[in-house]
This record gives sequence, C-alpha cells and structure tokens, in this order.
Amino acid sequence: MERRGRKPKADRDDATAKTGNKRKTPGQPKAAATRTSGDSPLHPYFSDIEAPPPKVSRDSQTQVGDSASDSDTKRPVPFLNEALVQLRQRDPAMGPLIDRHGPPACFLGPSGDPFHALCRTIVYQQLAGKAAATIFGRFTDLYIKTTSEADGKVDIGTGVTLTPEPLLSLSIEELRSVGLSNQKANYIQNVARYFSTGQVTASSIAEMNDETLIKELTSIKGVGLWTVQMFMMFTLKRANVLPVGDLGVRKGFMKHFKLKALPNAREMETLAGPWDPFRSLACCYMW
Repeated sequence: MERRGRKPKADRDDATAKTGNKRKTPGQPKAAATRTSGDSPLHPYFSDIEAPPPKVSRDSQTQVGDSASDSDTKRPVPFLNEALVQLRQRDPAMGPLIDRHGPPACFLGPSGDPFHALCRTIVYQQLAGKAAATIFGRFTDLYIKTTSEADGKVDIGTGVTLTPEPLLSLSIEELRSVGLSNQKANYIQNVARYFSTGQVTASSIAEMNDETLIKELTSIKGVGLWTVQMFMMFTLKRANVLPVGDLGVRKGFMKHFKLKALPNAREMETLAGPWDPFRSLACCYMW
C-alpha cells in the first residue's frame, strides 16, 4: 500500500526542494537500502528485478562483456568501459566504489520499452521497492486480463510489455483496485493518451537530445523532471544525466565529497564536473 499522509504534488516539482531540506521530495522513491559488499549499485526502481553483474577489473585494459558467452540481457552499453576508466582517472575516490560494486547493472542489457518504462516509474513513485513491485505486479495482471494481445515483447520483471490502448479501456476505479492512488491512475492514463496519439514513439524518443526529451515528456501531466531523468538513465541508458532532485543521489554526494549538509543543484553541478560526460554512471554509485 502507498504511504499515508498528504497527497503528493505532481513530480514536476521534484527538483525544486530547498537546499538542506531533509523532507523527501515529492514523486521520488526512498533512497536505496544499504548494500552489502559485492552488490551492484542499484536504484530502488530496479532493486526487485536486477541481479548483480560481474565484477569489473581494476585493470583498465580488461573489458566488460567481451566474453562470447555474454547474453544480450547482460551485454554492456558501448560506452561502459570508457566511462569506468574515465571516472577512475578523473575522480580517484570513484575507483574503490567501482572495485567494490562492479559496473552499474542498469547499463547492462538492452534499452527498455519507453511507454512501459514510464508507467512503471509512475507506479514506483514514493514507494519502497517491495510494495511498488507488488502493486506493479497486480497492475500488469489487470492489463493481461484486459487484452489478449501478444506482441512477443517481454519485460524482465513481468513478462509483458504494456501498450496504451488496453490501459485506456480501463476505468480509474479499475486501476485503483490494484493499489494505485487516484492520482497515479490518472497519470498513467495521461501517458497512455499521449502515446496513443503518436505524438511520441520509441524511435522519436531515441532521436531526441536530453533537453528536448525532458521538455517533451514533462508536458504530460504527472510526468516531472525526476521521472524523465530516471527514464533517461534506466531505460534509454543515457550517459550524462544528473538527477539533482533525487534524495538518494544528494545523500551520496554528501558522503562521497564529505559535505556537512545536503548539496543544492548548483553545488552538485559543480562537484560533478569531472564526471562529465558520464554523470549517469557516477550517480549510480552515489546510490
């Protein structure tokens, strides 16, 4: 079940929290739980569906994913090896994190389906991983009952890839019956309506630069900056995203850079300068 308390604002306000404010930002899940040695850096969004990847060698010449036995589900993005080498060189404190956790799991495997991923991110807003996974499982069960469509696509966590039209046939009450709030049910239908018109497609999203994509998707009510940034990192696997409104990342910055308080957006931009153009991967280690 979702947390009790005041109803959250739309997550387009995610990155507007005041400096040092310790209250959790609307539209944002809890920070990841403490990981044991050997775990891969994961955002809570993926904590229930990703297995830790293999370790990456300290030797910059050792390449991740070169083995002929690597499956497509674990094949790294093309820039992963270069990114890990550059992060080690530009930020010496990043080396021990890479050695301990290995490459970020979210940068292994193919990109996901955009519509499915946005719906999943909305479900996961403000929820702990297990609770969100339970609700998302019920949500996909409802979807399966609503349609007999089988397009061959498979999502690693559910075995089905959501499409807009069947979701638009569901009422808000039906969506709420699986544990979604009224607000999230409306947000998901807003996304479904937007995609059903053909205004955006998987191919058009792939062609947009980061700035254009943020502007496009945040025009959908219920899809805010944090949601798009998570989508860009975990689904599109874009290399240089810096989610300055994510509480987990801010806490990671505070620990990594030995700060006395949570950094604000401007401070994070400055501190993350050496990580450019691989800030997405560095932020995975902040979680």
